[in-house]
Amino acid sequence: MGNFRCVIHGSFSKHLDKIQDAIKVFNAADIEVIAPISTEIVDNNDGFVLFEGEVGQDPRLVELLYIHIYRN
Repeated sequence: MGNFRCVIHGSFSKHLDKIQDAIKVFNAADIEVIAPISTEIVDNNDGFVLFEGEVGQDPRLVELLYIHIYRN
């Protein structure tokens, strides 16, 4: 991939189809999407969707990890 990287953050439970489309657009433009790593929902914790590798984690921790990725 190229020199550009991005994180997609939003309401995965409400807009997953649009997020998946956005990932395809970024990838086609040679922009690396570093998060989410997966777009296959494997669990739902009170409306907060979790992807592979996030199951069993507190949704607040998952949110903090996304914020951390933004800063790096």
